[in-house]
Amino acid sequence: VYYWGGFLAWGLRMAAWCKKRRQQAEKSSTEVVSRPALVLAGIGVVGFGLVAAGFGSAWREPAEELLYGYALTRIPDLLTYPS
Repeated sequence: VYYWGGFLAWGLRMAAWCKKRRQQAEKSSTEVVSRPALVLAGIGVVGFGLVAAGFGSAWREPAEELLYGYALTRIPDLLTYPS
């Protein structure tokens, strides 16, 4: 609960910062360039990251097998743990 609460608080703070920054840009310039595709893409990436972080226990094992299952990635382990 605290984990998701922290993400929610961070997200709300980021939204408030973006709103304030947009208002300042409107005051300082007469022509504001709106990029809704970039905004939506950014929101999508952040949303995906938050969901992935929240459910990390579900994908941790497959990710470890993908990243550490190759012989090339085991070379540093051989160098750091002498037998």
